[in-house]
Amino acid sequence: QPGAKVYKLKKSIYGLKQAAHIFLNTLSQHLLSMGFNRLKSDPCVFIHNTRKITLGCYIDDIIVSYRSEIDFEYVLNGLHQKDYILKIMEQFKIYESKSIKTPRSPSVHRIAT
Repeated sequence: QPGAKVYKLKKSIYGLKQAAHIFLNTLSQHLLSMGFNRLKSDPCVFIHNTRKITLGCYIDDIIVSYRSEIDFEYVLNGLHQKDYILKIMEQFKIYESKSIKTPRSPSVHRIAT
């Protein structure tokens, strides 16, 4: 069409196809700077070997497994989302839930990073 223009976005817009990809790239750079390693077998899983933290990301959701409260604080402070996460945990009463150990099956082997 005559006079039609195409604009290039400098930032992703939530809801567009590329938003999740850009979010994962930004998160990856930040986690790598915090000392996490990205799994070669699954680029959405990050492991911090010295702190024993595993973090998984799917689209814009994050799940974290950790061994101690200090490790959890490390992730909260590193992601700069501490107040928001604590508010959500309060809202859903996660602090009132009981933690349990989930032993790894002996047949499961850790994948090298």
